Amino acid sequence: KDNIGEELLNSKLSIPNQDRVFYIKYAFEKGMSVEEISSYTKIDPWFLFNIKQLVDFEKGFKCEDIKDITKEKLFEAKKLGYSDVQIAYLCNTHENKVRALRSKFNIKNSILIRNR
Repeated sequence: KDNIGEELLNSKLSIPNQDRVFYIKYAFEKGMSVEEISSYTKIDPWFLFNIKQLVDFEKGFKCEDIKDITKEKLFEAKKLGYSDVQIAYLCNTHENKVRALRSKFNIKNSILIRNR
């Protein structure tokens, strides 16, 4: 999906299939708005806004080292529903290191229900 053209991206957004969510993420990364993506996908803007929140969070979360993660950032990731495995992937480390950091920060690994 690296550097695909606008026409191809718009086409990929228009076709419902198992890969479309990745094209939605790519479109947000390239700066498309919720409204633009909704016009191609016909997906409710509310749902797309929630995906955009995750894409924006990931953009600011990537880290070079697990030590770069603050308690606040880790708590926010967990609040947004990220698993230790997903956080480890973003930081290019192992989930055990994320789990240890979460334990150090006394952040419980529980399922949170978000109401917006």
